[in-house]
Amino acid sequence: YLKKEVSDGIVAPSYTPEAMAILKSKKGGKFIILEATPDYNPGEVEYREVYGMTFSQKRNDIVITKDHMDKIVTKKNASLDDAAVRDLIVASICIKYTQSNSVGFAKDGMMVGVG
Repeated sequence: YLKKEVSDGIVAPSYTPEAMAILKSKKGGKFIILEATPDYNPGEVEYREVYGMTFSQKRNDIVITKDHMDKIVTKKNASLDDAAVRDLIVASICIKYTQSNSVGFAKDGMMVGVG
């Protein structure tokens, strides 16, 4: 599975020796492999510095669940089946970690597109 995936790098809390061997062979040995600190706590506020100014905001630490899908604003379909709720959750989690104004499409529990 890992051999076929296309990306520039990976971050994970640990790797098996087999996975590490595969990852080290990707991109002619130039594949970026980072090990995350499993118990890292990023704090409640995040900061960005732009041209000498520092911006801060509360970290988006909301855990998206089916409870967030309860309010349906359309009158055409007043309910969602379990598959639609699952796809909304998957898309919402993915979009949460992308740039502003992103659009995502999830189907069958998988992201099909993000832009």
